[in-house]
Amino acid sequence: FNTISLFDYKLIKKPVKLNKNPLAELAAIKNSNEISHYKNSYKKLANALYDFKNQIKEGLSEFELKQIFENSLIKNGAFCTSFKTILAIGENSSIIHYSACSKEKILKEGDIILLDCGGYYEGGYATDITRVFLCGTKAGEYVKKIYTAVLKAQLNTMNSNLKKTDALHNLAAKLLKEYEKEGFFFPHGLGHGIGIPVHQSPPVLSSKSRMNIKNGNVFSIEPGLYKKGSFGIRIENAVYLENGKKIALSLFPYEEKLINRNLLTKKELTMLDNWNELTRGV
Repeated sequence: FNTISLFDYKLIKKPVKLNKNPLAELAAIKNSNEISHYKNSYKKLANALYDFKNQIKEGLSEFELKQIFENSLIKNGAFCTSFKTILAIGENSSIIHYSACSKEKILKEGDIILLDCGGYYEGGYATDITRVFLCGTKAGEYVKKIYTAVLKAQLNTMNSNLKKTDALHNLAAKLLKEYEKEGFFFPHGLGHGIGIPVHQSPPVLSSKSRMNIKNGNVFSIEPGLYKKGSFGIRIENAVYLENGKKIALSLFPYEEKLINRNLLTKKELTMLDNWNELTRGV
């Protein structure tokens, strides 16, 4: 079911479910050439994001911003998007799979833009990243609080030595749970495998998944918080496992203007500074 369309699946009169798909497990372990391809692809994706960020300005619509990003994507070496771009301004960012990209929703000073995007490059593997951008220079303190909460979950899961998919998800969920009393929820899994399809299993990072992440697996880490009608924050990185350690592929900075550093521990500040050093000049 993970490798065919729902339409084709329904054509099978007596489908047999495989608890384990050995071909899928083999495909999920990338070799050094595939990892090298991913690194080059994510550099090109980062260039497209820098290009997009430089063009953000008040008065643009969601539709126009999406066009700007996708033009930047192609200009920086992609053949096409790897999935339908999610671009949401303000309260629309609270819709996890928002796809309207309205011509009527106009960007204003202080608004946030959630961009979940990716491209296909020569080599044929999907890329996937999510970042939140600020229009202007001054963010509301509450938006900064929620962004920083999601960033804490991202930093701690990225730097954790946990190898079980459910354990990684549960770590993020524990860090984000306190915001439920404020109406914000983390309603999806922490991440998914990435391959030729943008969602490739294994691994699946969720509370119900009990998989061991293996060397060579490429997967996303994407904690988020969403409040219906208010706004949502999601930060997504792609990583691969090498010698038991998570190595980042999506080397693009976080939105510094949305970070309240006073809410981060000394350890988290060190993690953030290390990330900033890693992404500097990429």
